[in-house]
Amino acid sequence: MAKPYEMAKEFHQIFDARIPKKPTAFSAKEATFRAAFKMEELVEFLYESANEEAEFFEAIKKLHEEMDVAVQKVLSKRRDQIAADPLVGQVDALVDLLYLTYGSFALMGIDPEPIMTIVHDANMNKLFPDGQPHYDPVTNKVLKPASWQEKYAPEAKIAAELKRQKKIAQLES
Repeated sequence: MAKPYEMAKEFHQIFDARIPKKPTAFSAKEATFRAAFKMEELVEFLYESANEEAEFFEAIKKLHEEMDVAVQKVLSKRRDQIAADPLVGQVDALVDLLYLTYGSFALMGIDPEPIMTIVHDANMNKLFPDGQPHYDPVTNKVLKPASWQEKYAPEAKIAAELKRQKKIAQLES
């Protein structure tokens, strides 16, 4: 099974072939663009965690408050405490995100590897019939071909994998 990094690299080689030959820091513009993708997924995570719309909006309000706290925390650090090389600081933050994400899976009792493969397979099938990726003109996000939802949407496969993991856990307990 390919590692998550290898899967993401394969996706980007086809859908966004800007992979540099050497480690390279993002510009502020590119970092913001990449962070916006993560923010969309965090909003989806909160939506799926809320039982009703009011609870969702309360969670979003709390997220805004926590973002303001995080901004103040980062600004309170002296600049010389932050890595002189922006690449070091960016990589540190991204690895922390990975660690927190894997920690969330651990706290949910989920092995994410098989699910990562499911999502990767779905993402790799976003090529259009002309064999090319197509992009949203505003967000530049990869678009899904018309038949993608019915043929490749990962949710049913994720549900089946979670059912499998629950069954194994039940047998082991």
